[in-house]
Amino acid sequence: MRWQKALPQPVSSCLLAKPSAFVVIFQFFIIIICGEGEIITGVDGGTARVVKNANDGSGLIYVQLLTGTLSNDETINGGTSLVQAKISTITTPTELKSDASGLLCGVLNIPSSETSKFRTGQRLLRLIDNEDNNLSNSESVAESSYTSQGFMDDPENYVVSTRLPLIKRSNICDELSVSKDVFSRELTSINRCLDWKDPLSQTFIVDPASNRNGVFLKSVDLFFKSKDDTLPVMVEIRPTINGYPSTSTVIPFSEVILNPSQVVVSEGPDASEDSNKNTRFTFDAPVYLIPGEYAIVVKTNSSQYQIWSGVVGNSTLNTDGSSDILNPKISKQPLVGSLFSSHNSGVWDAINNESIMFRLNKCQFNTSLESTAILNVTVPSQSESFDLFKFNVSMLKNFFGSQNPIFKYQLGTSNLVEFHENRNIELSNSKSFGGNTTLKIEAKIPTSSNTDVSPVIDMERTSLITVRNIVDAVQYDASDLTIQSGGTGFSTGEKLFLTDSHDNSKQAVFEIQATGGSITGFTLLSSPKDMTNSVNITSNTAGPDDAIVIADSETSPSGSVADAVYISKRVNLQSSYESKDIRVYLDLYKPAETDVYVYYKVASTSDSVIFDDRNWYLMKQVTPEYVVSEYNNDYREYVFGTDPNHNGVELVHNQTLPNFNVYSIKIVLSSNSSVNVPKARNLRAIALQEPVSV
Repeated sequence: MRWQKALPQPVSSCLLAKPSAFVVIFQFFIIIICGEGEIITGVDGGTARVVKNANDGSGLIYVQLLTGTLSNDETINGGTSLVQAKISTITTPTELKSDASGLLCGVLNIPSSETSKFRTGQRLLRLIDNEDNNLSNSESVAESSYTSQGFMDDPENYVVSTRLPLIKRSNICDELSVSKDVFSRELTSINRCLDWKDPLSQTFIVDPASNRNGVFLKSVDLFFKSKDDTLPVMVEIRPTINGYPSTSTVIPFSEVILNPSQVVVSEGPDASEDSNKNTRFTFDAPVYLIPGEYAIVVKTNSSQYQIWSGVVGNSTLNTDGSSDILNPKISKQPLVGSLFSSHNSGVWDAINNESIMFRLNKCQFNTSLESTAILNVTVPSQSESFDLFKFNVSMLKNFFGSQNPIFKYQLGTSNLVEFHENRNIELSNSKSFGGNTTLKIEAKIPTSSNTDVSPVIDMERTSLITVRNIVDAVQYDASDLTIQSGGTGFSTGEKLFLTDSHDNSKQAVFEIQATGGSITGFTLLSSPKDMTNSVNITSNTAGPDDAIVIADSETSPSGSVADAVYISKRVNLQSSYESKDIRVYLDLYKPAETDVYVYYKVASTSDSVIFDDRNWYLMKQVTPEYVVSEYNNDYREYVFGTDPNHNGVELVHNQTLPNFNVYSIKIVLSSNSSVNVPKARNLRAIALQEPVSV
């Protein structure tokens, strides 16, 4: 995670606690342009990640060393910018300290262990210059929301981006919540801890008629008359709500902070391209705006910054700031929106008949080029098999006149296979990767006929999930047997038999392993599939047969033979709803050569036997056996009931219980193949007060 200044209060340089890893400050002989996050490589093989480029003419960049070392006078190469530069000076800080402008750079490693971890979601990260985290006593503080979650979505649909909108609090004293836009809030309800200055906001419109797909903003140009000597200035792009700038929501990537050395001032307003009188706020990434109204918000802690503006009824100014009687008057408001001032960053008031001087620079995309990126998946040291995978990626797509990105995967040296992102990809046969077998994802953005927009793939928001289906055909193996007593008189090579209590033709055979006449283990020789009932244990031993061996079964109170088992939570019925029978409805994807078995367990709160000690009972499928799924994810409703020869559930039929008021359902999935598996959803179980026939 990277963090940097967020309009702090730099009364003086502040010393904070040591970070997880210090950044290294490089100074170059020339000014270089390296983007944040870019990997730079030295000629001797050392690598580093750019955390922050000062961009103030000093040639300073802040980096985190990754591998090897970098030294003075060594030439580095930018990974994406392709820039080449020679290192002049390397400084390694020994303490975390901001400069006079409040700039602070470092790397914080988010802990992830059993004893130290963060919850997912949005978390507030704060850097403060006192150990008590006391805002009222702080001189320098910066904070931001750290987001860790899978699917990104803006529930209010104000923002379309690969990242969640930034939510900023209007009151930094509020420890518990992030404020939302509430235009009716009273000024007295805001208790300010820090004397922050109020921002200025200018709205503008992305016209849906001329920009049906929206636009990508590259930068914003502002024109300053004066500036502060030390304090920075910030620009944000915010959505508008009911015609007012949002008080808390910031468009992702649109926050830019410039130090005074980067701010250009002029004696008069001059918007010509070659005048160099503008101050350009360049975004970290193109900012996508759908058609609608937005606001440029200018913030600073200084009262020395002044921006050139125009007021209806006043005369226009010359480029040197002078005016004479021949200058035309501003006769009408331009069609760019309204100017707003804020009270305590919480309530916006319109400034009528005035607009600031600004210029929006949008991106123009090359329609003749296609872009391809290869993502090398980090593979395990040993081969791992999988039957399903999902490639998660945050991106912008579905633009009119543009093709969507195309994704393909490649295992080892096999051919590229096209797939669809952000959905489960079920394979026709198991795949494996790891060891010497690599896995690559190719992302390609095709050519487009639209110069204003382009699909965007957020490379920092990609992940790959592989799934191996753990399923079998309900067959026994040695792990289903527990030796409580090895007995005496047994010999290795003798046989143990597990016979289905309802079907004598189903029998699992094990070879006994014995030491000193006592059973020490078993080796599976054969097992039929679908051993779904209780079993009888026998052996061909000539000894006293005094060993105690417990075999799991699907009907025993605990344990299971199958690998894929689901057990529902326990359902407790009210006394007036005590029942005698049960019916189960289940939506199943059940292709050929697979099966699904449903069991029930019941008990009564007045019963002397506790619920966990009761057996499971196999239910009968009411739906005809010939009903199977005909295509992928063809879910069909199946009905299961109790034995039609019994009068309700087993315990009621044999008069063990008069009725039941506690029950649970178990579902067992059976398949010979891990890629051809049944799936279940929408479980509904109905307790019936009177028995019904199947």
